Amino acid sequence: MPGMLFLSMLVVAAMTVVLLWRVGEVRGKVVTTGGKPVNGATVRVKATEFQAVTDSQGRFVLNGFPSRFGITITAWADGYYIRGTVARPWRREVTVSMDPYRTGDNPSYSWVPPKVEGRSAAENLLIRASLPIAAFLSFNKMFLPLSARFTLGCADCHGATIYGQYSSSAHARGTSNIKL
Repeated sequence: MPGMLFLSMLVVAAMTVVLLWRVGEVRGKVVTTGGKPVNGATVRVKATEFQAVTDSQGRFVLNGFPSRFGITITAWADGYYIRGTVARPWRREVTVSMDPYRTGDNPSYSWVPPKVEGRSAAENLLIRASLPIAAFLSFNKMFLPLSARFTLGCADCHGATIYGQYSSSAHARGTSNIKL
């Protein structure tokens, strides 16, 4: 009986903290992965219209939103991937670190064909049966040496469902668009 009383008190205390200890303002900084401030980044409470724009030091203040125990914020700036974090009552000052995205081709990228043409059904069966087993047993010692012996396409590792979704997408069909 004393254990139930203690457990009940603990649950009530936890609920009180979550209901009463809330975030009503978030301050912070948006920086690059190298630590430089991102000027002009849009920071918002996720999925709302509450937003702020960073200053030249990457600083922002978000307020006016309905207070909650945890506030998910996102940051966006041209040339960077969208990033986010969660502000909590004990962490109302946050830092969002943004990674730049490539605007040109990656010269070290090696093209992987979606599907390898000209293979027999037996070869396809062998590859698609052996690779998952090798990956399960030991990625580094079995899968990598085995996969290096074959010419692989996306469909070999991702399976029929994912490959089917990809091959019917606009991205995959972009190379056959007669308008381009």
